[in-house]
Amino acid sequence: MTDPTPNAAEPDKSEPLRFYRSVTVGPEFPSRLAVASFRYLLLRPTGLVRVVVVAIAFAVAAYTTTIQSNGQAYALRIGGIGFGAFVVIIAVGAAVGFVVERRRLRERVPAGSEFAVGFRDTTILMRSPMDTAEVAYTKYQSCEEVGDFVLLRQRSSRILNFLPGECFTPESLAYLREKIGQPPHR
Repeated sequence: MTDPTPNAAEPDKSEPLRFYRSVTVGPEFPSRLAVASFRYLLLRPTGLVRVVVVAIAFAVAAYTTTIQSNGQAYALRIGGIGFGAFVVIIAVGAAVGFVVERRRLRERVPAGSEFAVGFRDTTILMRSPMDTAEVAYTKYQSCEEVGDFVLLRQRSSRILNFLPGECFTPESLAYLREKIGQPPHR
């Protein structure tokens, strides 16, 4: 992890970077990132509720279509099987998606890759092996710590930016939350 002087980090900009930090990642990083992102997407309350609601709707549909012709006991069995099958399909789909995402991340973020984050008055600079972007704070609605990562959630978009937590200090996270207009972390 490095903390270069702002001018060394960004010599072509007149406004210096604050809290600039970079980190070089190891071979385990793609797996950690895949785990953190899948855990966030699948296990947060809204994701779980969606899966459960759809599974219940699937089971109810199976139950109502079979009760009239086959009786309640048979319909309950079919509904239960439908619920279980749906949960298994979701689990297998998530597992396959995880393996594919981890493989993609291993290709795009090899060991030795560098991530960096720095702040200006109106923008955040983010560098990764995949992209370099300087984005206005107003584009983000929130930031939160997710395992070893800091997650930036964009406004009016489903885009999520997972950044290594090592690129942030407690002071830089407080600064980021202030700039985004988010209450301090508890």
